[in-house]
Amino acid sequence: MTAMAGEIVHPDGRHELTPEADAALDSSPLHNTDLAPVPIAKRTWTTYNYVALWIGMAHNIPTWGLAAGLVLLGMAWYQAILTIMLANIIVLIPMLANSHAGTKYGIPYPVFARASFGVFGANLPALMRAGVACGWFGIQTWIDLHHRRRALRRRFLVDHR
Repeated sequence: MTAMAGEIVHPDGRHELTPEADAALDSSPLHNTDLAPVPIAKRTWTTYNYVALWIGMAHNIPTWGLAAGLVLLGMAWYQAILTIMLANIIVLIPMLANSHAGTKYGIPYPVFARASFGVFGANLPALMRAGVACGWFGIQTWIDLHHRRRALRRRFLVDHR
């Protein structure tokens, strides 16, 4: 463990602020408990958590619908699975790159975005991420409810359209 000006660098490459440096930031208007670096003792995510998140994002109704659509268009089942697996690996790369600063320094994304966009400009990528998240949630909800409605109609109605 190496101590530098206001920070501690651990042998695994992770950084954290010394208690004195963290206390000195309390007077800054750009600092609050939500944006403060997380101490290493409170960083509980491991490789397992990142893999579980990635798998959870990869296995959803639109993914299965896409696989079915690829098979319907003429792909073999194994080609459809490999195509979707490749697409999910491609998505994994920027996801890990985006989370690297948070893992290494314990900072949330809005603080990391300040380095590129400035204090006020960091609101733009945060809002863009929020828009994508809302849109993706809406798409998944719409597809899920569409299929639930069809299943309920088939179960409880005589008219099987």
